[in-house]
Amino acid sequence: MNLTDRIQDLVAEIGPLRDYMAVASYPEDSLWRVLVDEDLIVEIEMDEAAGVIVLSGSAGTPPAGRDLNALHEMMLDYGAIWRQSSGLQLARDADGSYLALLRHGAADLDRTRLAALVDRFADWLRAWRTIVANPIAAMAGKASDDFDPSLAAGFIRG
Repeated sequence: MNLTDRIQDLVAEIGPLRDYMAVASYPEDSLWRVLVDEDLIVEIEMDEAAGVIVLSGSAGTPPAGRDLNALHEMMLDYGAIWRQSSGLQLARDADGSYLALLRHGAADLDRTRLAALVDRFADWLRAWRTIVANPIAAMAGKASDDFDPSLAAGFIRG
């Protein structure tokens, strides 16, 4: 069984395991979508040649007219702490929205690990959606002694 087929089987199993709202499979494109809740979709793409899956999802769009310097500064800072953030990357899409990406080795995954990875990634997306919606307020709450880079919680809780 190749990795794409294996991931297909695992993704089919995580929906009932975590009671996600829906799981859509597009194995011919090595793509799966997990509807975690009413407005949060985690996409899983397989890069068979590299032996990794890539999770991605929308981190939102900042309000029009907002100064994005603080947001971009936070994104760059977050990228520098890749060990604590498990390598989560943040990027701006062509339409001006922001998205998060996470590469993860596929060889060691089982359904429990994949479901836990999707859950953690969904938590990161929720945290970054709050930041993208109001980066200045998030930056004001940033304090080095309570910064939890795994969820960007220091930016949110202050």
